[in-house]
Amino acid sequence: MENVSQSPWPLNGSSGLPSSSRVEGYTKVIVSTSLALIVCVGTMGNLLLLLVLIDSKRRRLGPINNLTNMFIINITVSDLFLLLYNIPVAFFKKVFAGWRWGAVVCVSHSALTTLTIFSSFYSMVAIAVLRFIAVVYPMHSLALTQKHGFVMILIWWAAFVISIPSWMCHKLVDRDGAETCVTTMEPRQWLLSLTLIGGIGFFPPMLLMIMLYTKIIYSLWHREAVTANVTLQMNRNATVMILTVLVVFVVMWIPCWVIVFCLAAQRLSHFESSFLINDLAMLLSYSNTCVNPIIFFSLSDQYKQALKRMLKRCRRKNAPPPQKFNCIATPERGALSKL
Repeated sequence: MENVSQSPWPLNGSSGLPSSSRVEGYTKVIVSTSLALIVCVGTMGNLLLLLVLIDSKRRRLGPINNLTNMFIINITVSDLFLLLYNIPVAFFKKVFAGWRWGAVVCVSHSALTTLTIFSSFYSMVAIAVLRFIAVVYPMHSLALTQKHGFVMILIWWAAFVISIPSWMCHKLVDRDGAETCVTTMEPRQWLLSLTLIGGIGFFPPMLLMIMLYTKIIYSLWHREAVTANVTLQMNRNATVMILTVLVVFVVMWIPCWVIVFCLAAQRLSHFESSFLINDLAMLLSYSNTCVNPIIFFSLSDQYKQALKRMLKRCRRKNAPPPQKFNCIATPERGALSKL
């Protein structure tokens, strides 16, 4: 007989912990309201950021970090996918009991969560490599702009490979007359899968980024001002901005992955507090989708200027046309002129 269990992945609404009506009664309204707020705020912010990026690229208004723009767009699209698909599923799973969305959503929800997370993460790795080359070897940076398409394909391929276990192990089963989304993996298999993901897919790229940004920071802050001060300051601001995005991403997602690992290792206690930890980790990780637009528009003068230009054009388009005054003399004016 096939062994099935609740998925240890907490963001799909199936934490693997026993149901507690009292805890869920206290947290359902707060968590569901918070998820709805995350969707509204995150969608508006990321759409605005995406429009600014596309508009600046199309009009060539002086590129906003032109070397890394495509990868920032990829991160924004990944966040929008989480906001418009994964978070609504988590919201309805929190509001309604049981699984009501069929086998396709059951299989794809957890897998696409992993896929989009690692797509954003590997985009940050690509940004780190490109920033390193642009700062340390600036003569070679122009040639890299023609290879964005290949790097983007490589990013999504690597993210898909990481998500393969989730695609293969989720399915719908009937329990007490109700459909339930479960995983066919045993906890030991999940633990092995997570160990491989961390040991191969996360920690080596993270170590690489630490080494690259260490060299970038040393080059920018200990370099003699050979180049123009304005250019040097722009490079420093861009580095601070991207580093902030990376650190916030890791800090907000790490608690969720720690819980996943503890559930797979069966080390998380089956108490009511476990539900609160799971819900807090879920809200913290999903809140990351709202943070990037705030960071970009707060720390980058280029993004602020591009946003202002776009908003000014929108105001001009929506402004009413100027009224045309007829300067031809009316009969009354003609009569007055004869007097």
